[in-house]
Parts: sequence; structure tokens; C-alpha cells
Amino acid sequence: MKSRSLFVAAILLAGCSGGKKQSSETSSEGGPQPGCYAFHEGGSSIELHLEVAGNAVSGNLVYSLEEKDKNTGTIQGTVKGNTVDAYYTFTSEGVNSVREVIFQWVDNSLVEGIGEHIERNDTSFYADKKKVTFTDSKVALKKCE
Repeated sequence: MKSRSLFVAAILLAGCSGGKKQSSETSSEGGPQPGCYAFHEGGSSIELHLEVAGNAVSGNLVYSLEEKDKNTGTIQGTVKGNTVDAYYTFTSEGVNSVREVIFQWVDNSLVEGIGEHIERNDTSFYADKKKVTFTDSKVALKKCE
């Protein structure tokens, strides 16, 4: 089931097209702000309700990808400058899983990082955080209106 969840994430990150190209410039001024952020394209959507308290972040995160199983869960992590590094604990098809997620605050949006994941002790981690990229990501969660 975990490999399926990783596959779903990879499809979303690599397969979505038609979105605005993200600027490689980041804005660390103020960093990620609490609130609702969402991505909608075609029949897929991602919604994050983010809470920020100092350098701690938490919230609810839902991936609803077209023709894929819905993932619903929570994130807990930290924010350093303009980067959110968190663990997403979610349920998909009745199976609980944990996956590391990294978002970067770019142009008042949260852009999900792309990178290879490895599994260790039932948790999916980025294999090398230094190789996580944001400029090629087509997933930018914008403030909900």
C-alpha cells in the first residue's frame, strides 16, 4: 500500500500539467502563514489547513487525485525560513501511512517538493533532502478564497 501511495504522489507531482510555471525566487519574508491553501486542476485537488506556532507547523492535509484513492490526514513538523518540513500521517483505503512532505513558500504559495523517497520503519522519507526540488513542481497550493 505504501508503494501505491508513493506512486500516487509521484503521479501528481510529475504528471500535472497546464499550471503556472513557478518562479524560482522565494520569499522568506514572513514565511508560510497559517490558513487554508488549495490546489485544483482537472479532477484533482489538494487542500491544506495550516497552523503555525513559532517554528512548529501542524494541520489537516487531503489529497484527492483524479482516478486515485483519496488520502486524508494530518501534518506535524517545523518551519525554517521559507521551508515547511513535516510528516503527513494519512489513511488511504483503510491503511495508515506516514510520508515526509516538504513545502517551500514561493510567491505567497506553498510549493510541494519533488524528490526520491525511501521507506524505513513504515515511514516514507526523502532519500536526500538536498536533492529536493521546487522549481519543477507543478503543485502550488494557493490561499483559499
